[in-house]
Amino acid sequence: MIIITDVDGVLTDGTIYIDSKGTETKRFNVRDGHAVEIAKKHGIRIIFLTKSRAECIKKRADFLGVECFVSDDKAHSIVYEIFPTYLDERVKFHYIGDDVIDIDAMLLAKQRACPADAHPKVIDIMLSTDIVLKSKGGKGCLREYVDYLIQEHNLKPC
Repeated sequence: MIIITDVDGVLTDGTIYIDSKGTETKRFNVRDGHAVEIAKKHGIRIIFLTKSRAECIKKRADFLGVECFVSDDKAHSIVYEIFPTYLDERVKFHYIGDDVIDIDAMLLAKQRACPADAHPKVIDIMLSTDIVLKSKGGKGCLREYVDYLIQEHNLKPC
């Protein structure tokens, strides 16, 4: 099983901090970091997908031991690039996104989720078929979704 998650607005609250030297930083939630550890123990692969080139995202991904892909285009184009073979096997492919730029990629996934404070268009799509998480962006969305998948699929630690 694979979860691709957007970074800004899902793993962060979407706020960008820029210091006096122009360095961009973001605030991540420790619960989402723990979710990566839990996911790995249950055979779930986590992948970060972002348009941001902020070094802090790469460092967070490296620290957690997850892959991080940067897309200059809409998210769905990088999904095709990363997972051409998985697109016909949607059983293993889940997506968490929060904004309209994520919709095309989300529609490629077997199951989709979004934070409680996602863009209204995303929430409208999720309400009909998928999951609107209780957590807001940057407040444990990934943890909530990993916990949901483990319970829903009765996954046991590997």
